Amino acid sequence: MEHNISPRDRQLIEIIGKMMDEHMQASVPELLAVKSESRLSMPQIAALHILKCDGPLSISAMAQNLGLSLAATSHLVEQLVQQGFLERSEDINDRRHKQLRITSKGLAITQRLVDARLRVLTNDILCLPEDLRARLFDVLHEIVAFFKTQHTA
Repeated sequence: MEHNISPRDRQLIEIIGKMMDEHMQASVPELLAVKSESRLSMPQIAALHILKCDGPLSISAMAQNLGLSLAATSHLVEQLVQQGFLERSEDINDRRHKQLRITSKGLAITQRLVDARLRVLTNDILCLPEDLRARLFDVLHEIVAFFKTQHTA
């Protein structure tokens, strides 16, 4: 779906994108440190985040979320199960299907990544002048409230 975007809206989108790029760039060293320590691939980290946010899923639903084949996802899941990051169990509605759940070890890894991003964000926010932080708070609070009404409608 194409949108007719005004020049001002395009500038807004670009500046938000630049802000996100700056934040991501500052977060990369900690992300890579956690990735290296845990010996997880980016698709494995993504799988853990998906299960953390969405809860138990079937392997086919996970494959769809990751954009991977069923075979590749099954292999990825097997590695995560063997390392203790995920557990598989029978689907209570259909024993032929398996449900994937994140373990406490998997949750710990995802929380470390969230904490790393929040540390960078905290440093970025605290560098802003207080009046700018106050205005940012007010605008973001209004935006979040608007999105909540849009997403529940």
